[in-house]
Amino acid sequence: MNGDGKIDAQDKVILGTNFPEWTSSFTNRFDWRGFDLSATAYARVGFMVNDQFRTDNNQLFGRYNNLLVNYWTPTNPSNTDPRPNADQEFPIYGSTRGYEDGSFIRVRDITLGYTVPGGRMGPLRARSLRIYATALDPFLFTKFGGLDPESRTSAGTPSYRTVLMGVTVGI
Repeated sequence: MNGDGKIDAQDKVILGTNFPEWTSSFTNRFDWRGFDLSATAYARVGFMVNDQFRTDNNQLFGRYNNLLVNYWTPTNPSNTDPRPNADQEFPIYGSTRGYEDGSFIRVRDITLGYTVPGGRMGPLRARSLRIYATALDPFLFTKFGGLDPESRTSAGTPSYRTVLMGVTVGI
């Protein structure tokens, strides 16, 4: 923005890219006296996401119940969202309001299990018995304001948090 009061080619700014600067994952497993704990985390850092939900479902008339946004006012010159205007529900170039940093760290899974010691157990004559609980996608650490930075547009379905419990019997 060059401050001349016109929006033209001189005001173009590259916001970023939808490809992360780096991607990483971490997996670890601990065993102790029949207990086992494993965890996997995944990170993508340094990429932009277009939150279409934010721009498509937020009218700027100033008379509807809307998403919470940081409107521009004379006392709050935020430059993230224009002031409400009854004559302009969807402002020109308003789609740029949806771009934000999508960096995140997601814990993909955590599993805690216990293997019952001993030889042949119970009426099934099982050689082994393991009881476990798994949490899938339990944590997401991000500053992204939308539903899920991994869905790219935030209008998609976010990852489900799932808890699974089970028993493994070795016969």
